[in-house]
Amino acid sequence: MRQFPDYRADKPGITERKELSIMLIYIEMYPKDRLLNGPKCSVSELKKRLAKILAEAETKDFISIFCARYNFEEMPLDNVPINENIEVDYYMDIDAGLIHKPSR
Repeated sequence: MRQFPDYRADKPGITERKELSIMLIYIEMYPKDRLLNGPKCSVSELKKRLAKILAEAETKDFISIFCARYNFEEMPLDNVPINENIEVDYYMDIDAGLIHKPSR
């Protein structure tokens, strides 16, 4: 999982950094793939969340429900250069209902 530092620049004298636990999820879905970031969780928890939302709503509403319910944010993929390698924590295929962790 990714660890992003919080340098606490606003508090002089504090040299420790607090690690924020977030993860990136690449979502494959029609008509447009998405990239989300939010609090880290296990693959089993992601599978439960995916199944629950897909049982309640249509695929087209998945992103908005997932983000609102689990504190995730969508990151724009349009501005990412085509040759840029993005290291994500999980891939989700919404249309197939699959989740996997990439091998590194």
